[in-house]
Amino acid sequence: VAANRYFACDFDKQTLETITRKGSGSAIRSLYGWANRFNRDGHVTHVDASLEDYRLFVILVDDSKKALSSREAMKRVVRTSPLYKAFVNHANEHVSLLSDALVKEDFTKVGSISEENALAMHGAMLAANPPIRFMNEASFAAIRLVDALKREGFEGFYTMDAGPNVKMITKSRYADSLKKRASKAGFTILGPFKPSKEGARLI
Repeated sequence: VAANRYFACDFDKQTLETITRKGSGSAIRSLYGWANRFNRDGHVTHVDASLEDYRLFVILVDDSKKALSSREAMKRVVRTSPLYKAFVNHANEHVSLLSDALVKEDFTKVGSISEENALAMHGAMLAANPPIRFMNEASFAAIRLVDALKREGFEGFYTMDAGPNVKMITKSRYADSLKKRASKAGFTILGPFKPSKEGARLI
């Protein structure tokens, strides 16, 4: 977006999608605001749902550079993991279920799907040869904390990308309490972050 303005290219969002995808497929989602569906054809579809009440924390357990990049990890999973096809099929189901849950404002369903999908991805990586172990004991400790807070009545769910750090999704009214509890448990917490309604923009 910044380069588009600086070089006066005046590309529309669809063209920026194509350019951005060459660097990182997942980065395309940041071009648009709130909820977006990353389709199998590489394009993004907006999900007509409000994320106004959503908040996200990063439970930082390791800020060092990964020994294996996400790109290389995925290549290994595709080549060697017996769970890869099952993960892809499951993820395709999750996309539709998650989109529907967002539109219906079913926060519990959104959180449950997010947790299941994250664990399935890491399971596929662990099944690769050689295994890819991004999660560490601190990652599991963070997940146990989120589960414990959930049992206490807080609406909070975990999710992860290809790395050791855990993200916690919650609602605005729980944000301050959850941050205090997680910090008291000894974790470094970043956030809360509020989803952007406007997407990528110059400030």
